[in-house]
Amino acid sequence: MKTIYRTICITFLVLTASCSGSMESDAKKMADLMCESMQKAMGGALDAFDGNTNMKDLEAHGKNLRAFQQKMMDKYDDLEERHAFDSKVRKLMLENCI
Repeated sequence: MKTIYRTICITFLVLTASCSGSMESDAKKMADLMCESMQKAMGGALDAFDGNTNMKDLEAHGKNLRAFQQKMMDKYDDLEERHAFDSKVRKLMLENCI
């Protein structure tokens, strides 16, 4: 009986840790994409005055961002998970975008 209990506890801990790490890495990737979007938007606005805006690059980045956002919305479809994910993204953006 102790062996079964230990196995269940260990399995639960491994699954919880792996899911947590996955959300962390997903949040980091989303925050990185969002920070990059902000940098591209600011750089694009400044470059527009000089006529140097690379619209294809901006469009490709936007397409990648939207695809990843949709993937995350599908992955974290539970309201509590999505709230936790969004909180992690905001925290990482505040730490790394400025």
